Amino acid sequence: FLPHPVSAGFMTGIGLLIVWSQAGPLLGLEQRISSYDWHGLGAQVKPGNVLIGTVAAATVWLLPHFSRRIHPLIAGLAVGATAYHGAALFYGPGAIGATLGPISPLEMAQTNLAMAWGPVTLPSLLAAALHALPYAAFIALQAMMSAALTSAAVSEVTGIRPNINRAIIAQGAGNVLCGALAALPITASVPQSMAAAHHAANRAIPLGTPLVLLLVVGFFGELLSLVPIAVLAGLLITVGFSLVGRWAPGVLA
Repeated sequence: FLPHPVSAGFMTGIGLLIVWSQAGPLLGLEQRISSYDWHGLGAQVKPGNVLIGTVAAATVWLLPHFSRRIHPLIAGLAVGATAYHGAALFYGPGAIGATLGPISPLEMAQTNLAMAWGPVTLPSLLAAALHALPYAAFIALQAMMSAALTSAAVSEVTGIRPNINRAIIAQGAGNVLCGALAALPITASVPQSMAAAHHAANRAIPLGTPLVLLLVVGFFGELLSLVPIAVLAGLLITVGFSLVGRWAPGVLA
């Protein structure tokens, strides 16, 4: 029952929010772009940071014109990171922005869990619930829309009518567990789901994806700490514009 213009406008808005949120990191700013005085903003911008992020974004946009065998985001990450660390040898990190820094996922998980459940009392729980309810409702709505859209996209590839109710129930159960563990919420991923749908005969692909992600984050966190913030900003901006490009024509129509 969700009208297409509403869905298209909603997803376009999310895409624009992603682009705006990454404008500061792309420019090399240490705080949100809205916290700076516009008259002195130019002096805070790091041109090298902008160049590195632009290289990563350009790789994502241009690669499909030459090859479709390599995932554009992976290529953008590799090219951008290589350009960053090459430039850092000559100009230093101060001129081209910083990296993600040390990542200790297990320690972070333990800290978050202790903060979430350590000082819990009934009054504090009620106060936190009232404060979080509007945000939780919005995230739940976005997650349900994402699950529905992903299911519809997968059905176009597989030719099988999706069971969206089952997808939303599984997603909701997963998010209840994530909330109890003080983890980030989860939702369906269109790129990963489409890749799995194109290889529907091999069930190891959708089952192996979260396992590979867990191994990378858990055991190769030091490598992730080398990822430049400018490169991530460039990649996320391409994701935001892809949402706008996919849904904005529907809004205009």
